[in-house]
Amino acid sequence: MQKMCNPDSKPQIAKSSWMSEGFYAPVDEDRPSRKHQLPVQEVRHIGQDRPNPLTAWMSLRFNAPVDQAMSQLILSERFESRYRPAIEAFVNDIEGLEVSGIPEPHLPYWGPLYEVAPLRVGIIGRDTRGWGDMTEFIECVRSDSKAALQRHRDELDGLAFTGWTNNFGKTFWDTTFKILAAMHGVIDWKHLKKRQETTPLKSFFWANVNTIERFEVCPQGNGVPWETWRKVKDASEKHLDSFQGILEVFRPHVVFLMNWDPGDHFLDFEIQWQDFGDHQASAFYEPTRTHIFATAHPTWLNQNSIYDAAITGIIEEAKKTVLDNRLPPPVECLL
Repeated sequence: MQKMCNPDSKPQIAKSSWMSEGFYAPVDEDRPSRKHQLPVQEVRHIGQDRPNPLTAWMSLRFNAPVDQAMSQLILSERFESRYRPAIEAFVNDIEGLEVSGIPEPHLPYWGPLYEVAPLRVGIIGRDTRGWGDMTEFIECVRSDSKAALQRHRDELDGLAFTGWTNNFGKTFWDTTFKILAAMHGVIDWKHLKKRQETTPLKSFFWANVNTIERFEVCPQGNGVPWETWRKVKDASEKHLDSFQGILEVFRPHVVFLMNWDPGDHFLDFEIQWQDFGDHQASAFYEPTRTHIFATAHPTWLNQNSIYDAAITGIIEEAKKTVLDNRLPPPVECLL
């Protein structure tokens, strides 16, 4: 994986405590049965809008400790603790710049069921396209920085992103639905796209490698001088772009990183990658016991005719990692 590997090391996929304790998740009906696997029909509701009797048991077992002061805070408190001072510092750093034409920073979003999900999944893309309005964002930060953190929550809680797809099924969001369906045991990913099943759509977080869009995405076409954009991007990289920050706020079990060369501004901790296919790599972040699966952006994969192989590869590797060495939950949790 470019600019992401330590060439002198031979990384191994570590087994986390939440795996060894016994994670159980539903799989699709085409997968061969395994010892300890419960019949599919007994857990099919995990991908549907019905109460999940496993959730309470899973949430107790998956609270991995993090040796940091904010480890005992709930997610919304950790998010505010990390990002509220960051957006205030970002706005201070770009004061005096003419920033109209530069989309506002994209801050990570998590669904309303993420914290209680049996499997906490994160999806990280490259950047947005025309996200919000920078002038309005700055005004909001100055008047109420806490409210500025949630400027787009209502829209995203309403699952607006299900409409950000096309008919070819290989966009970033189509790919996200395929991943979420596979990890939650939903047979047809299009059920998510059509909102026929919505629990997985409310149970993940979404972030981007670049909080501020790349110059060529929107700023250039909007007539923004490169030097101005660069100053805003530098401020974003200094205060907002942080893989470690994302992991420590959200503490996911599994993260899918769809950017093959995120850059040092985002990969802000030592990470050892293990390649297992063409543009497919995995790593493990011990402090939050997170398994990371990386590939290139879906658009690039499709343009280079390796989309199907790469996306199938990371999904299957993730499912194998999750399912290996698991034990079944107590029988009473299924009643």
